[in-house]
Amino acid sequence: MDDKDSANLLFLDQYGVKHITEDVFQKIINLKQTDFLFFISSSSIKRFSDHPSITQYFKVDKNEIDKIPSHKIHRFMLDYYKSLIPINKQYYLSSFSLKKGPNIYGLIFGSSHSLGMYKFLTTCWNIDKERGEANFDIDNENLKSNQFDMFTSEVKRASKIEVFEKELEEIIRNKKVETTKDVYIYGLSNGFLPTHIKPVIQKLIAAKVLEKKHYSITSDLSKAKAETVYLKFV
Repeated sequence: MDDKDSANLLFLDQYGVKHITEDVFQKIINLKQTDFLFFISSSSIKRFSDHPSITQYFKVDKNEIDKIPSHKIHRFMLDYYKSLIPINKQYYLSSFSLKKGPNIYGLIFGSSHSLGMYKFLTTCWNIDKERGEANFDIDNENLKSNQFDMFTSEVKRASKIEVFEKELEEIIRNKKVETTKDVYIYGLSNGFLPTHIKPVIQKLIAAKVLEKKHYSITSDLSKAKAETVYLKFV
């Protein structure tokens, strides 16, 4: 796996929770051309968060974990692993939760390349068209494809999508991103695809915040020689 000329795809199905420690995680994310997919016992971490067998491997706050519903604990663990990525390192992590009967299982995907994350997220959103992160209604919003908002008469969307759109609009307005690639990477890093970015761009053009022009935001931006365009403000 250390061979600089090799490409790796790691499948990690840990027995218990002790194997993907901080040290092991750091070794994995520093391998060249390596993607990984591992199942994590998130429910065990929540249930036994104050047990020595957990605290010696995970620096998590029991009080914080106790406040999180069991079906959302996997989100917490994703954020935990994200916090282990060095600030100056570009690395992508995302997760997906699987419910089978009364049990919920979690998996985490990691890649050092934006195209790897794009492909994983595409699969997730094909399964979960509302949030892209579970094979069940993780937020208990009970949305239906023909359900309309009584105030706007528009089809209701998951709150996760609405929050992302507001955050993306704000960072563009505040000029915290400069190019189409910056916007693309921001979307992937937050678990969203180009299809979720385009409505925000169109809204800002209509509001005369951005100049009216074609901003191509597709997976082609993952290519090393991809043409990136600077956002032009009115």
